[in-house]
Amino acid sequence: MIVAASTSVPVPSEATLSVFARFVVRAAAEALADFAVFADFAGLAVFGVRSYDAHRGLGFVLGLISLVLLALAIGAKMPRSVTALSTVLVALNAFQIVLIQIDIAEVNALHLVNALAIACVANMDGHRAGRDLAARLATD
Repeated sequence: MIVAASTSVPVPSEATLSVFARFVVRAAAEALADFAVFADFAGLAVFGVRSYDAHRGLGFVLGLISLVLLALAIGAKMPRSVTALSTVLVALNAFQIVLIQIDIAEVNALHLVNALAIACVANMDGHRAGRDLAARLATD
């Protein structure tokens, strides 16, 4: 760790930031991979094969992953666009929980639309974090 000359606050080295950036990319990719399993659990429950318990549990895991993604984006000093998308991802995950609590069928139907928005935002976040990581590695 490098210590800034004017203050005693430690500043992470570029190697540390590079490791954080890799975690951001992997966390976004993990969120997308979990989305496929997540949709499968919901589809099985719709056709009566299983309950929604697995779908609900994985939903909470995805919410936690989005929080970790935001923390990593901030910790890695990622560009504002990556941090903003990570923030949007956390908000969309929180909105998923709100949507399912409302007892109106038309509002519950928005749960799927919001899930697609989560997948799109996670994809954009992963791509932008990947581009930033590639740029950082190219300059090293």
